[in-house]
Amino acid sequence: MTGTVRILHVDDDPRVAELAATFLEREDDRFSVDTAASVSEGLAHLAESESESDVDCIVSDYEMPGQNGIEFLETVREERSELPFILFTGKGSEEVASEAISAGVTEYLQKGSHTSQYAVLANRIANAVEQNRARRAVEEAKRTLSQIADKSEDVLFQFDADWQELLFVNAAYEELWGRSTELLEDDPRSFLDAIHPEDRERVRRSMDRISNGAAAELEYRIVRPDGDQRWVRVETKPVFDDDGAVSRIVGFARDITEHREQERALEDARERFRALIEHGSDLITVIDETGEITYQSPAIERVLGYDPDERIGENAFESVHPDDRDRVREAFARTIERPESATERVEYRFEHADGSWVWLETIGSNQTDTAVDGYVLTTRDITDRRARERELERTNALLSTLFETLPVGVLAEDGSRRVLAVNEQLIGLFELSGTPEALVGADCEAMAEEVSRTFVDPSAFVDRTAELVDSRERTTNEEFALRDGRTFARTYRPIELPDGDGHLWVYRDTTERKEHERTLREMKAQQEAAINAGSVGTWEWHIPSNELVTNPEFARTFGIDPDDARDGVPLEWFVSSIHEADRDRVRRGIDAAVECGGEYEETYRVWNVDGDRRWVAARGHVECDEDGTPIRFHGALTDITDRKVREQRLEALSETTRELMAADTREAVTEIGVNAAREVLNLEANAIHLYDADRSALVPVAKTEAVSELVGELPTFTGDGSIAWRVYTEGDPLARDDIRDDPDIYDPETPIRSELHLPLGEHGILIAGSPTPAAFDHQDLVLAEILAGNVATALEQVEQTDRLRARERELTRQNDRLDEFASVVSHDLRNPLNIATGRLELAREECESPHLDDVQWAHERMSDLIDDLLTLAREGKRVGETESVELASLSRHCWRHVATTDATLRIETDRSIEADRSRLEQLLENLVRNAVEHGSEGVTVTIGNVETGFYLEDDGPGIPPEDREKVFESGYSSAETGTGFGLPIVAQIVDAHGWELSVTDGTDGGARFEFTNLECTDE
Repeated sequence: MTGTVRILHVDDDPRVAELAATFLEREDDRFSVDTAASVSEGLAHLAESESESDVDCIVSDYEMPGQNGIEFLETVREERSELPFILFTGKGSEEVASEAISAGVTEYLQKGSHTSQYAVLANRIANAVEQNRARRAVEEAKRTLSQIADKSEDVLFQFDADWQELLFVNAAYEELWGRSTELLEDDPRSFLDAIHPEDRERVRRSMDRISNGAAAELEYRIVRPDGDQRWVRVETKPVFDDDGAVSRIVGFARDITEHREQERALEDARERFRALIEHGSDLITVIDETGEITYQSPAIERVLGYDPDERIGENAFESVHPDDRDRVREAFARTIERPESATERVEYRFEHADGSWVWLETIGSNQTDTAVDGYVLTTRDITDRRARERELERTNALLSTLFETLPVGVLAEDGSRRVLAVNEQLIGLFELSGTPEALVGADCEAMAEEVSRTFVDPSAFVDRTAELVDSRERTTNEEFALRDGRTFARTYRPIELPDGDGHLWVYRDTTERKEHERTLREMKAQQEAAINAGSVGTWEWHIPSNELVTNPEFARTFGIDPDDARDGVPLEWFVSSIHEADRDRVRRGIDAAVECGGEYEETYRVWNVDGDRRWVAARGHVECDEDGTPIRFHGALTDITDRKVREQRLEALSETTRELMAADTREAVTEIGVNAAREVLNLEANAIHLYDADRSALVPVAKTEAVSELVGELPTFTGDGSIAWRVYTEGDPLARDDIRDDPDIYDPETPIRSELHLPLGEHGILIAGSPTPAAFDHQDLVLAEILAGNVATALEQVEQTDRLRARERELTRQNDRLDEFASVVSHDLRNPLNIATGRLELAREECESPHLDDVQWAHERMSDLIDDLLTLAREGKRVGETESVELASLSRHCWRHVATTDATLRIETDRSIEADRSRLEQLLENLVRNAVEHGSEGVTVTIGNVETGFYLEDDGPGIPPEDREKVFESGYSSAETGTGFGLPIVAQIVDAHGWELSVTDGTDGGARFEFTNLECTDE
């Protein structure tokens, strides 16, 4: 790889970025590192780049404010899918790695605590950039060769050295030879069949010479299947291998039939030339170097009215208009004085035989010929053309004014794809450099290639442009999208120019219109979705125009006929339907959301279309444009009346509970029960009956006026088969949604449809009836418990619920603190540690000191602590998906990942266990590391089976019995190099799996850890 490698490093810590730049540029002098402190700054840097090649590679941290590294990667991949992107982060986990790979990351690398990672990073960058550049070079080469071959009218071919195998031939062979390439591939020498019999042997001899290493040029005839005969010129060269032998034969064949025919026609033309001169419409004049006329063709009589011989011997310049004479003489002098072959074109006025002045155009050459003995001038009358040009100039002036004032971009090309005219609007649309005048004559094909880089799909734009130019097919309002989010429509018209075909392109910016259409579609989709949902009201308020569009449910909720709100209504109309007590608060919430461009959430009362008061919960969001100006306010509204009613009922339950706890007589309980049933159950118009608990004479002691009208006498309390008796004796409340389901017990004609039987302990039973079916739920049964006098039971349920909710809130706070702690450890602690480690290495290069070794030890110690803290904070007592894990294989794997120096591993198990592989790996690595850190030199670690599990022991000093519980406490360690977190991590993993862990003496006096209650299988 050659050339500068431009690297963009994005990290929110400038010191880390500075350090990384120092080490990367030191690792490879081709590296040039730019830094950015945030994702937004990195995206701005990329936006300033003119092309993808301005940045060769992106290196990004993961955790950053605003957007993280994965979100940065996803944004980059939307426009630069092949740009190398390396995630270089201090936060390492399988989850992050998996997410990065899914997002298309090129490399994923953890920062680590040592500067050696920068060497790894530099190598990864160099490999990624080299591969990317190589890929692009190969693609460009293939594309170029393919384009050359596809567009070439010549037959390009390649054979092996003996002409026995066809290695390549392009499609032009079929056009020229009239035979298929498939036939040639099957029989590489079949092209000889088309060669004219008189030329065929000469071609074969030439092929032999080429196979022997000689290049050849040959012209011969071929006969196509339709009998058409063509002349071809073939140039062929041998290609030699390293040993000097011919390995391949390459060449091309060109159709020269027309050239041959032109040669034959030239002879005829010479014969006809004199006749053309004599009878041609242009005037042919021969003059000497002084301007004296020696010959004039008969056309002079038609052009100027003179006899052909009348002006012989006169000076040609004397009849030129005095105002043009000197200019014509100077042009003639310049022409004949130039040493090389040259012609001069001049326009001037000349005196006609009738005394008038006519405009002539003369082309003169400085070449003399012995046949004419002078300089030949060709002249034609352009009087009419000059008149048309003057008129055209006036027309062009008007068109130019219109051209520059049009609100669209316009580009006119000639047949060779050169700019004829372009206006300022087109230059501004595509941000072209230069003025309209400077761009005249520019290569439109190259311009299209340059402009296409700003397109979402560059190749589609270029290919479509070429297709229209070739086909000259009219098209209107073709739409394309730019990478900056803009869109435009293009119209193409083929035009006829005086000197051939041309092309006219009109470009119109449609970004604003497309955005408006998108907004309308979103609003319509929202409205339709809300209408389909039915129970949710939605709104879309276009703030600049103050247009408010809602769905029917939203309008009905606010007491407005949906038909009246279909085409939009003023916002104040809806606000006026809000309950008077809530109206000002809601208006302030709307104003606050619009002012700050943020979220909106309010709960309030409204009067609906039926005049009922309803409770609603509204949530919305205000969108702003790039300048921060609010443009849209959209959201949804839900009817929460039932929830509010239940909240009010619960408040009433609390009050009833307090009253029941204070009541000391049956009469007091009776009154409280009846009032509660009326108010809490909302049964004012329903039947409420209270029975005494006296089993010998059960009579109603309280009864509403509606009882007699509805049911007469309610079911008696006596009898083992009555519902009331079962409820009373069993003490459990009973809710019946529709009593007509039991015709054997109830009168089918009764207007009562639902009942709630509430036992009141020693006071009897309360029966509440309703004329409509009811779906009684949990809250009704809680009410029943309270009205039944079971206050203690109800309070116990409430307290238990409160305790569970408090526990959930505490766990949530703990998880939030752990997440915050993990973030601090991963980012805010690792970055300073990385900086310190890097500065330490730089310091070692500048000086030597024994203190630096202690600093390095401290850094390594801090890195170990951070790794263990992250494991404790992030993993906790969680396990992922379990699987059958072969214990021996995983143990050997873990042993290789721990610095075991001269320690020995002995495996005495072939057991597989059901576990989370990743967490079991953490457990084994921490136990092995603990044994090595606390054991003697050359310690042996043994892993074997116990009943329902396995053990791991060492032959080190062991753990005293009084310390065997302390070792699982965070931060406890008896070794100077230990972090104190290894065994607590082991305990967490055991708890998360539901296993049991015990610590005993090892077989040889060391420590033995036994893990039981596992799901095991022996091999």
